[in-house]
Amino acid sequence: MLPSSDEINPASISSDLEARLTDIEQAIRRHAIARKRQLERIVKLVEDKDRLDRDVSELLSGYETDRAARSRQAEREVAEIEERIRFLNRVKAMPGAVTEMLAEADKLSEVISRLEREIRQEQMRLSKADENFSALGANFLEALIATHVPGVGPKDTVNINRRTLIPEIWPEGDETAAYSFFTAGSGGKKTLFTICFALALHRTAAIKGMPVPSLLIIDTPLKNITPDINPELVAAFYKYLYRIAETDLLNHQIVIIDQALVEPSPESALDFVDRLMTEDDPEHPPLISYYHGP
Repeated sequence: MLPSSDEINPASISSDLEARLTDIEQAIRRHAIARKRQLERIVKLVEDKDRLDRDVSELLSGYETDRAARSRQAEREVAEIEERIRFLNRVKAMPGAVTEMLAEADKLSEVISRLEREIRQEQMRLSKADENFSALGANFLEALIATHVPGVGPKDTVNINRRTLIPEIWPEGDETAAYSFFTAGSGGKKTLFTICFALALHRTAAIKGMPVPSLLIIDTPLKNITPDINPELVAAFYKYLYRIAETDLLNHQIVIIDQALVEPSPESALDFVDRLMTEDDPEHPPLISYYHGP
């Protein structure tokens, strides 16, 4: 039914327009308030990140300083003991004190040998630790690149905290742009980031002959990533996983829980077994038959 000419008039049109303008102005104010809050939150997060970066730098600096101080102290002790040996050698011909001085020199020689042995052992441990951390970082970066983790390239640098084992990625070596498990981005990227580090850790330990569990369980490695959305990333991840499973992790048992089945190539020598688990399906029962939950 069309409105009559009495219902449509300038006054009603003006009133309607004013009401709409009022709604628009209120919406603009709400958006402005929300934008201001987001900007304040961004400033706070940036400040927190800068503070944490400073804390990490201070801890690393303190660790290196303490290690250097212990080495210098040991070297000073060795120098002092060697000076005492030279003094004893000069006076050992003194009558009545030769036997006592020789005995003291023998004791000091034992102390020197022990300190030198401890210094060598400490240097070997530090050298071995540096070598292991370097290998872990290299294997981690290789895993990230091989699985096509977004934003990671061959020019990036991996830095691993020696105390927490938390790795950071420095884009093209830029420490100020570093990110880790906690700031990697989306949930899917964080999950892939974490799994790549676990694979690198097991692989490094297997190569170096260090103790590591031979069972590795990977739950939903491609969270929020499906073959129909990103087939290249899915194929790259499983290609890398099966490659290291056939080589460095040959003696490992790897259990993968995923929403899609990606089998190894027919030429693969892996002992591959798959099982479909579906709720309320007798042909493919779930792992826990009586559990019905989220």
